[in-house]
Amino acid sequence: MMIIYIVYDMYTPTVSFAINEVPQVCAFENCPTSFRFCVTRYYGRSSVEIIALAKSDAGTIAALPERETLKW
Repeated sequence: MMIIYIVYDMYTPTVSFAINEVPQVCAFENCPTSFRFCVTRYYGRSSVEIIALAKSDAGTIAALPERETLKW
């Protein structure tokens, strides 16, 4: 099973991603303060389950040196 983490940091404001706890090189910066997310399936007969929503003051996913940020 693949677990995808999506972390919205309202202090920076960025959205970062990790797959099975491995930080990814793509992120979004300058995100709006009001934020909604959705999940879509790419392949038929695939499924998505949101297993947790949490608010944390512990920081974000580690920023990789080669991380590419996309302007919101």
